[in-house]
Amino acid sequence: MSKLAGVVALALLVCGVSGYAVAQSGGAAKPIRACAKKHGGAVRLAKKCRRGERRVAWAKRGRAGVAGLQGPAGAVGPAGPAGPAGQDGAPGAPGSPGAPGANGTSTGETFFESAGAGTNFGTGPCTGTPAGPSITFDAPAGSYVQVMAAVSMQRSGGASNAVCLRVDGVDTTIMQSSSLAVETRYLEQGVAAGTTDPFSSRPIVFPVSAGSHTVSLRYSSAVGASQFSNRSLWVSLFQPTG
Repeated sequence: MSKLAGVVALALLVCGVSGYAVAQSGGAAKPIRACAKKHGGAVRLAKKCRRGERRVAWAKRGRAGVAGLQGPAGAVGPAGPAGPAGQDGAPGAPGSPGAPGANGTSTGETFFESAGAGTNFGTGPCTGTPAGPSITFDAPAGSYVQVMAAVSMQRSGGASNAVCLRVDGVDTTIMQSSSLAVETRYLEQGVAAGTTDPFSSRPIVFPVSAGSHTVSLRYSSAVGASQFSNRSLWVSLFQPTG
């Protein structure tokens, strides 16, 4: 190696060391002292030079290095734990009213009355007998009424007996029997004698005008007396809506 090459190599080494030292200290560059042989140019770091060497020093800071390339993005980390539930929000504003529904019918109140046993009812037609049970109600215009009835009947003499439905003073026969044993009959629409089969019973439905109305049961017995018990009457009012 030539003397010049040795000096250059040492200068590069010392500049690198001095640059590192300056970077670490962050202050002014301090001179780096070394000894170089007078013959051959070999350089060594030392505080004191030997015979045949001469003292050399460097104090120049090197250039800043070029910034390295940006590394690749790291892998996505795992999802963190769920956070605590948030507080309830303030109540929202009331919604606007919905559109009116289509017209229809709805079932109104159902009235029920019952009475116990009664004997010697109905010697003759229904018009002259005591009423019972009886229901009075008020109906709006355009209303319909549904009526259902059940009575236990037994004749003790004569040929037959009957139950009448009285609506505002007008009587209609709804049950008839000629049995000497107790026989429970139910109203069946369109059948004057009614029915003894509760699953065949059918209520009667008819319109009523606006105002007060009275529906009741009456009794009759041909020739002899009869007994009527467990007398029940149901009246349901249907009112139009819309």
